[in-house]
Formats: sequence, structure tokens, C-alpha cells
Amino acid sequence: NTGLWKHVFTTMTMTQSAGFLNVNAAGTSTVANNSALLQTWRYFPLIGTAPICIEFTGNITMLPTVNEVFLCGLGVAVAAAEPADGVWFELSTAGLKGCIRYNSGLVDKKVLIANIADMPVDQNAKYTMVVGEREIEYWIDDVLYGEQALPAGQGQAFISTALPLFIQKYNNALVGSSPNMIVRVSDITVILMDIATNKTWAGQLASSGLGLQTLDGGTYT
Repeated sequence: NTGLWKHVFTTMTMTQSAGFLNVNAAGTSTVANNSALLQTWRYFPLIGTAPICIEFTGNITMLPTVNEVFLCGLGVAVAAAEPADGVWFELSTAGLKGCIRYNSGLVDKKVLIANIADMPVDQNAKYTMVVGEREIEYWIDDVLYGEQALPAGQGQAFISTALPLFIQKYNNALVGSSPNMIVRVSDITVILMDIATNKTWAGQLASSGLGLQTLDGGTYT
């Protein structure tokens, strides 16, 4: 749905099948800077101290090889590079990491799974990232894998205050094997936590002064 999603492909492609988005759908992309990204047009804001929760089902067909990188989180995606600002999961041969980048600064990385061989292959798992006021939490199948404190120089997780959701895979140099990793993503959700954004009819009336406003001297029934 191009009304909701922006997509940019450089040789590498994405397809939809069986309820999954298949990232690097052919599984044969080896050229440096080949990439595929999907990004929402909608931006998700930080509101006060309320956390933002990003959840998705993920499944990899095989372990990544050298120079394959997969990212998913909040940020403005760039074809074959990390976003300049945001928070995301990163999967590569260096393992699974949680990443924070503030205003084009250095990427602060938290190792969640150090040994890439420990990543589940061809199995569905629920990945959750909770962006809080002072820290980021990373969960897999409701098990906490890591907490990452925001650096002391940052007042919030990212300077943009509001960012889109993105899903991205790219080759940061030549990938030496084919077939290679296909990442399958499903059921992706962004949730605002801790704040009730719905109001009862009574609450709506209370916030507008407990009544209907009309022109002075007018009548209504």
C-alpha cells in the first residue's frame, strides 16, 4: 500500500507471501550496496514520558554471512547505510544488537546475542523494542535480552522527536555466498504505552467545558 509505505529497492527486492514480507526475496543479492527498504510515511512521536513499543514477528532463512546487514526500528532509512537518527535492531555476522543514534552521532550498540549461531533459524520469534524516557528495552519472545541506557548527553532517544518505522537490508560490501539470508517479517505494530488516548463522551464534554458552545443569544435543542 503505497499510501502507507515508502519503498526503495536497489537490485535487492521484497515480496509478500503467506503473511510475511520477504526482505531480500530472491536470496541471491551479493553486490556491494545492494539494498531494499520499506518505511512508513507516518511518523511516530515521543509524547511526554510515555514509551513507544515496536513489535514484529521475525524469521531468518539462514544465518547472515559477512557484509549482510538487516535493520528494523525507528528512523529515516538510507539505501545502504544506517539511519542518521533513531533506534533499531541490527542483525549481522557480529550478532544481534540494539542501536541508538542521536543526530548523526556515533551509534551506541548493545549486544543482545553475541554468537550469531545462537540466532533461531527458520523459526518465528517475536521481537520487541520499548523506547522509554531513559532507556531502551529489547525483548525476544517476552524474554528481556538487554537494557540500554540513553547516553548522558541525550535528553531523549533521538533528536527528531518523531520518526517513521523502517525495515531494511543491505550489503555493506561484497557478499561472498549465494543463496544468502532472507528475512521474513510479519505482524509489525507500533504502540504508544502508558497514556490513554481514548476518551469517554463524558470526558470529551469535560474537556470542552461541560457543554455545547453556541453563538451568544442563539437557541438550540
